[in-house]
Amino acid sequence: MGALVIVESGIGKAIKYYRVKQNMTQENLAEGILSISYLSKIESGHIKPTEEIIDLLSKRLDVDTEHEKKLLDEDKLHEWFQQLLNKDVENAKQTYESYIKELVIFDDSYLFYLLQIYKLRYYLLIQDREKMNEQVATLKTLSRDFTRLEQFYWYKFYGDYFYIKQLNSDALDSYSKAEETLTLLKINEEEMYDLYMSIAIVANHLENIPISIEYTQYCLEHYRKKYDLQKCVECHVLLGLTYRFSKYYVKAEESYKTALDLSDQLNDDSLKRLCYQNIGMLKSLQGYSESAIKYYEQSYQLRVNESGSIKLVSVISLIKEYVKIGSMKEANTWMDTGLDIAKDMNPEDSVYVHEINVYKNIVRQNMNDAWFNYVKKEVLPYLNERKLYVKLNHYLAIIGDYLFENSKYKLASTYYKEANDVANKIL
Repeated sequence: MGALVIVESGIGKAIKYYRVKQNMTQENLAEGILSISYLSKIESGHIKPTEEIIDLLSKRLDVDTEHEKKLLDEDKLHEWFQQLLNKDVENAKQTYESYIKELVIFDDSYLFYLLQIYKLRYYLLIQDREKMNEQVATLKTLSRDFTRLEQFYWYKFYGDYFYIKQLNSDALDSYSKAEETLTLLKINEEEMYDLYMSIAIVANHLENIPISIEYTQYCLEHYRKKYDLQKCVECHVLLGLTYRFSKYYVKAEESYKTALDLSDQLNDDSLKRLCYQNIGMLKSLQGYSESAIKYYEQSYQLRVNESGSIKLVSVISLIKEYVKIGSMKEANTWMDTGLDIAKDMNPEDSVYVHEINVYKNIVRQNMNDAWFNYVKKEVLPYLNERKLYVKLNHYLAIIGDYLFENSKYKLASTYYKEANDVANKIL
């Protein structure tokens, strides 16, 4: 592990953190060094350990010690916090490498756990799945010791963790707990509205239209006053999504067009591709496949240099649209692109990996028992667990059609009924 840097004195929280991180009990750590009760008092901050005990505990924890004391640069720490809030990956990485990762242990008890919680946010930002999983496991064990401020950030970033895992119901639950802690806290205004935006996004994924609209409008009003055009674009896109789910197509298009106009003013390709993709989805729902394909292709062109999961969004949309209008040659061409992108990915990275795998057999007219079992045993449970009901309804209907075409009418009716039940959940 890294060097143990002691800032000022007192390291009880840090000792507990590294003990929990290594799945070590108090008994394991204390054996031959001090009593369990004495260690407990150190970890709770009631006793200041001697240098000798620090050395012995550090060796047991396999952490090197440096006895040179360092002062904590709180300004540097809060600068890093702001970089993470702004999703400034490059500068956040630079600050982490040059300063943050050297802060292994320090005395400022109100900041130690907060730093560890923010490390979770950092691992989420840089998409380090191994470290984010490890950090969540450690923080979850320690969370009962958190102050109200620490609880706010823990629940907020834990919600982000669930969102990345596509567990939207768990994400909303965690975000709601973060919001509950706000009553007695004075939180950075931007952090608070970032939470509201997260609630709006996850509620949208869960097709919880009233909640999504309510929180999106909170955010839009705030970001308008701040003249934050980028956030305004995101709000308008989100409103467009909720109107689309509600079948208010005119309002949805108005929201998307407003978002696109603002994106043009900002000359922001990441926002433009988001607008094109969503306008394409709206046109598809309205039955304008030619127009939908045009917008999907525009969205894809602005994604070609991005990560696989970002590119797959437009690719699977194009495949579905070409299948819908019976243009299998074009669907096959885009399928080749999708398979190449998805070859080193798994569904943990993106739901679209499952969709590529399902549509591969549809496009290539190779729907068979193996394909049916894959959809039944892997895709449907995956979508149900994540409450992705629109997609679940779609694939239940596809399975129903497959069974019906193969003269398995009774089984087909079961899947059609399930699809109808899921459709009612959406409504």
